[in-house]
Amino acid sequence: MKKILLLLITATFALTACGAFPAQAPQPTPIPPTPQVIIATVLVPVEVTSVVTAVPLPTNTLVVAPSTEVPPALPPATASTELVPVTGGPIAVDPKFNGQSFEKITVSNNKFSLNCSPKEITFDVYSTDIYIVRTDMYYRIRDRHSNDIPSWSIAGTMDTDGLNHFWMTMKGEGVPPDLRQAQGAFDFQFIGLNKLGNVVGRSEKITDIVSYTINC
Repeated sequence: MKKILLLLITATFALTACGAFPAQAPQPTPIPPTPQVIIATVLVPVEVTSVVTAVPLPTNTLVVAPSTEVPPALPPATASTELVPVTGGPIAVDPKFNGQSFEKITVSNNKFSLNCSPKEITFDVYSTDIYIVRTDMYYRIRDRHSNDIPSWSIAGTMDTDGLNHFWMTMKGEGVPPDLRQAQGAFDFQFIGLNKLGNVVGRSEKITDIVSYTINC
C-alpha cells in the first residue's frame, strides 16, 4: 500500500513539473552582422622649410653693362675747344648737319671777329627740295665761358641764283652789341621756305664749327 501511494505521489509530482515548465523550441543560430569598413583620412601637418643655397659671387670679375645713354651729337663748346682760325675756304661742313632738305654746306672761314681779321664770313648752301624758293639763316652766339644758352636770332634771307643755291656774307659788326661775346661759339641753322612763305625744310643746328670774337 505504501508503495502504491509513493508511486502516485511521484507521478503527480512529475506531471506537475511538466505543466509548470513547458518544453522550449530550439532557437535559430544568430548570424553575425556584416563588418563595415570605415576609412578615416588623417591630415598630418607637414612643415615646409625653405632652403636657400648660397651661391658664391665671383671675385675680381669686372662686369661692364652696355650703356643706353645716347651722347649728344655735339657737346657745347668750351674754351678748350676754341677753333684755330682757318681762312682761304671754303670749309666743308660735316654732312651730318645737312638735314633732309640741304646739302653742300660750306663756310669761308671758321672764325670771324668784330675788330680782328677776318671780320666777315660767307655761308653757302644748296637745297635738295624743289619747293624751297627762299632760305633764311638763324644764329646764336654762346659764351664759351658760360653754360647759358641764348635764343636764336635771324641773320636774314640768303641770296639765291633762283634755283637751289643760297649764300650770305655776314660781318662781325653786323652782330647786335647785346649778342656779341668776347669768346663765343657761333651756331647757325638754315630754314627753307616755299613760295607761300611756309617752312618746308631745315638743316640741323650747326654747332662748334665757327667762332666769334670781339677782339683778337
